[in-house]
Amino acid sequence: MPDNMRLTEIGARGPAARALAIVQIVTGIGIFAFWLLFFTIGLAPAKPPPCFFEFENSFPIPDAILATGLIASGVAMNRGLAWGSPISLACSGGLLFLGLIDLSFTAQSGGFRGPISDALQSAFISLWVIVLGIWIIRSHMTSSAPAT
Repeated sequence: MPDNMRLTEIGARGPAARALAIVQIVTGIGIFAFWLLFFTIGLAPAKPPPCFFEFENSFPIPDAILATGLIASGVAMNRGLAWGSPISLACSGGLLFLGLIDLSFTAQSGGFRGPISDALQSAFISLWVIVLGIWIIRSHMTSSAPAT
């Protein structure tokens, strides 16, 4: 498929698709920002659960790949390039995995019993990426439905 092929399935020029692309770009930048802050200023909960750092330190490379995919697919979709759509859809799986594993770890390690601000931040981030993953999947299901 040529890089200059235009995306027609999702209607990348529509307002909902444009909003989705922008949210993907912002989320990708947010993931990079999180890791920058984590490794420079020590962004972490006030009372991290046991093995928090071991758990978190396993994610920088997968998160960097996910963030790069989100940014690249968001830019491509905004430009109407066909390759942005399948990359976006692949990223949805990464987002769902990331959000669910973070929720699971936080719940099982007692992270939701810590300071309310840490619990809310963790829940917000997890729910954000889960909702974005679902939004991406739904946008592809809606756009690929056969015309009647």
